[in-house]
Amino acid sequence: MQGDFSVIGGEFINFISTVATCRIIRKAQDAGLLDKMSFGELMDDLASAWRKTDAPAEPATDDNGWVHTLQIIFDELEALGLSKPVPKPEPKKRGRKPKPKDQTEQKPQRKRGRPRKDATLSAGAI
Repeated sequence: MQGDFSVIGGEFINFISTVATCRIIRKAQDAGLLDKMSFGELMDDLASAWRKTDAPAEPATDDNGWVHTLQIIFDELEALGLSKPVPKPEPKKRGRKPKPKDQTEQKPQRKRGRPRKDATLSAGAI
């Protein structure tokens, strides 16, 4: 036989774990992580993310407070909002920079197409 307080305590723990699990599932679905992996795989990945005790209070991906954590797990933590992502540099523009228009000289326009041979310098004329 169990006491009343033991049964009530067990039910309370079950209720808290159910609420926490539902909130984790909802957050993972909103982040799109459950489209790529199962809930069990996500929980295994999150369980492998260890944080040092003397690490800064606000977790960031590049703060060296993590112990043997893979980049895939950092991506999951960032998607869930559990770690601040590293700011990405702005993409560089591709190609050569155009010359300024006011410094270029105006050249006469060429005729379109392939240049024709002169009729006076044909190979059979000599």
